[in-house]
Amino acid sequence: MKNLYIFFLFFILVFIFPISSLAQKPQGDDSDCIVCGEATYKVTKISGPSLVTEKFQTYLTSAWAYSDRYVWSETTTTTLQITGGATFDITEAIKNQLNLSWSKSKSYSVAIQIPADKNKYSKLGLFGDFNKYYVKVVKDKFGQETTSHHDAYEPTSTHYLKVVYKN
Repeated sequence: MKNLYIFFLFFILVFIFPISSLAQKPQGDDSDCIVCGEATYKVTKISGPSLVTEKFQTYLTSAWAYSDRYVWSETTTTTLQITGGATFDITEAIKNQLNLSWSKSKSYSVAIQIPADKNKYSKLGLFGDFNKYYVKVVKDKFGQETTSHHDAYEPTSTHYLKVVYKN
């Protein structure tokens, strides 16, 4: 009987106690916390706006081609651009706190023709004028602050369709 009691005590100490102690998380330890709270962002405009003209936005044609002209009759849209590796949350904070426009569109009611050099590879590109701001973003999560700096390019309603040649 004494042996059975010692075996039972040994079993509890070796197998049950370590398992239950591993399952308990120490109080106040958030090291493995997945979603523990929201970060807050404070955006400060350091400079701007300053007008940046004819800034590249995107290609409107997908492949490089030998073409003598491009014909365009669709709507074009320029969008807010944030540099410096901005996350979606930082982009939203900059846009909302500085009250910036997300996008500007322009419709072409008639088809326009843009001449191109048929002897060179080219694509049709969308360019636009943008208001540039230099901003500081302070992210605060549980009292830990991280600071980043970004250029924010807010689109205006001025768009350009330009032929871009391959080097």
